[in-house]
Formats: sequence, structure tokens, C-alpha cells
Amino acid sequence: MEFCDKSIIADWGNQRQYIVTDVVFDTNPIQQTFENQGCVISVADYFLKTYNKRITMAKQPMFLVKVAEREFFLPTEFCLLDGVPDSVRKGPGMRDALAKTRIDPAEKIRRIQ
Repeated sequence: MEFCDKSIIADWGNQRQYIVTDVVFDTNPIQQTFENQGCVISVADYFLKTYNKRITMAKQPMFLVKVAEREFFLPTEFCLLDGVPDSVRKGPGMRDALAKTRIDPAEKIRRIQ
């Protein structure tokens, strides 16, 4: 449930942003099919033929997303989480990680000059 209502970024095509409405565990990219240009095709075959992206984990859950009024199943393998999940953000090491990656504006200006 951690991914529901969260934003993901597609790791293919124009790298579009989607909102996950559900995580579906009872199907996978090889089993899940849909109609595309009058033919029924699996999600795995579609990604291979359209984006040259091969499924490496056959038994992965699928993200269910909604675009306009249509629902689509996306392989989790090709999706990037947009932002930091709450479980990580609230974790004990997050403050240290942020401190190490924070750039002092004055230091940045000195580097440019």
C-alpha cells in the first residue's frame, strides 16, 4: 500500500509521470494482456517491441495507473519512484544523508568563480 497514490516516473519513452492507484500482485507482465492495434499482446511483449525493454523479473507485481478514463498495468521494473517514500524519509539516516548532499550556496558561487 506504500505505493498507492504515489507518483512514479516511467523509465521508457517520454518518461511520463503516473499516479499509482493500486499494486496488483495476482498478475505479472507476462500474464497481463491488453488490446493494441486490434491484437492482444502481453505487457512484456509490448515493452519489448515498443521500447526494446526486456522483462527480467517474470513474477513481479504490476502498478495500476489511470490515464484519463483508462486503466493501464505497468511493470514495476520499469518505474522509478518520484520523490522519497515516507518510510525512508522518516528513517534514522535520512537527516545525515540530506546533510551530506546539501550544497552551501556560498560554496557553489566560489566554485563557479
